[in-house]
Amino acid sequence: MNRLCFFGLLLILSACREYGPDEGAVQVSITYGSYTPACVRVSASDSNGNSAVTYTQQSTFKNPDGPQIITVTVFRKAEWTRDLLIEVASYKSSRDKSCSGTELERHTLPVKVPKQGIKELHFDLLAQDDDGDKHILKTNKVAGTDCDDKDANVHPGQPEICAGTRDMDCDDAVACADSECLNNACDDKNPCTLEDRCRPGTSSTVECVGTLKTCQPPNLVCYTNESVCNPATGECVHTQQLPDKTC
Repeated sequence: MNRLCFFGLLLILSACREYGPDEGAVQVSITYGSYTPACVRVSASDSNGNSAVTYTQQSTFKNPDGPQIITVTVFRKAEWTRDLLIEVASYKSSRDKSCSGTELERHTLPVKVPKQGIKELHFDLLAQDDDGDKHILKTNKVAGTDCDDKDANVHPGQPEICAGTRDMDCDDAVACADSECLNNACDDKNPCTLEDRCRPGTSSTVECVGTLKTCQPPNLVCYTNESVCNPATGECVHTQQLPDKTC
């Protein structure tokens, strides 16, 4: 378990006191799951403008490859009000003993600090990487980039499958709608077309377009020239001559 304390505007990196301080304290526990953040930021503030912040970097985590609980204890100073706002945020990177880069998520909770006691407060970080592809699932509460956390082959930077139906690189563009598929082979789902390619279409869009398959009758003695392709099978259907026609 990670333990970190800070008192008012002072950050105390020594072991936290287990007994209740004279001015009261808040013990903040933070859990995370399949994604291990590079850095966790915890801050406390009151309505009078007093504030303090501390950073916990991944290098100090006891078990960075598995479920973990980080504990930060906020010791209240005498001039602070007892009504505090505790804020927890996680980041993708850290620098110079602080958090940096993309803020993945932020959570806040109000708390009333008890007199000569410790109030416990718990936060669950929501960022996840269940498929282990090193890309965080994007949700309305987490600033991730992965659009499918159940398939490690789907994530930003992955080549788009132009003949497929899935957004492989998580850019909200599927198959021909993805700019990297221009002029690449695709599948227009029409068995009566050949050499399907992603080509510029109407309204500046790119569409999967194939060349219509040409059906020729075996001969014009037994068949008419009205041969067509069956869109259900892709096979040519030939129309026979009238029954009284010599064949």
